[in-house]
Amino acid sequence: MVKEMKESYEKGTAVFYASIGNALFFIWVYLTYVFEIDWVIAGVFHELLMIPMIIAAPVLLITSIWMLLQKPFQWTVVVSLVLTAFVTVAITYLFYRDFSS
Repeated sequence: MVKEMKESYEKGTAVFYASIGNALFFIWVYLTYVFEIDWVIAGVFHELLMIPMIIAAPVLLITSIWMLLQKPFQWTVVVSLVLTAFVTVAITYLFYRDFSS
């Protein structure tokens, strides 16, 4: 078990899957907003996961950068870096837009 976790960390697959999950969550939030989905369970998951996912985006970005500096080119780390960078920039822009008006 520990050996598998170490291999997952070395390959960057854990960060890769976490980045995909984070990006999919924000896509889901966007779609529920655009299509005005008012299901109770969707609102519950939205409220429960919003703050942890907002915190996870920059943490995943920093982790991806750190892993890319530690090891040579790994496609899983590069993809997670691009995904988390996009999500972090989008979150930062939305915070700026909300607080500037």
